[in-house]
Amino acid sequence: MIRAFLDANVLFTAAYSRAGSSWAIIQEARVQDDLVVMTTEYVFDEAENKLQEKFPTSLGEYASLKPILETCPEPSGALVEHLSSVIRYPKDRPVLAGAISAKADWLLTWDNDHFGHLYGIRVYDVLVSDPGSGLYMLRQLV
Repeated sequence: MIRAFLDANVLFTAAYSRAGSSWAIIQEARVQDDLVVMTTEYVFDEAENKLQEKFPTSLGEYASLKPILETCPEPSGALVEHLSSVIRYPKDRPVLAGAISAKADWLLTWDNDHFGHLYGIRVYDVLVSDPGSGLYMLRQLV
């Protein structure tokens, strides 16, 4: 079983475009029993707010994605704060903490600015990657 935690930018991209690896990861989860895609309400809300601001016509597609994802409990405040040495941007700490707390295998994100320094690195057993690399790894495992 592979557990992939999706950042808001992955959900945002999948909601407004059916092309690319963000959409493909979610589609893989629909057909592969051994892939679980997950996130937290914090991340859902962040994606929804960005869609409302930039692509409000994509909110219907976004709503159809939500049932596919497992909603994980929010991480503890202590874990979020503990990650301040790894993630400098406070809004992104709950994302990494959510993936760790959910015992995800992967954190998939397009946020190169705040997570790029972690691509290819395991943080508390969570491999941080962009969705394209995650999709590639998934297809190698099948």
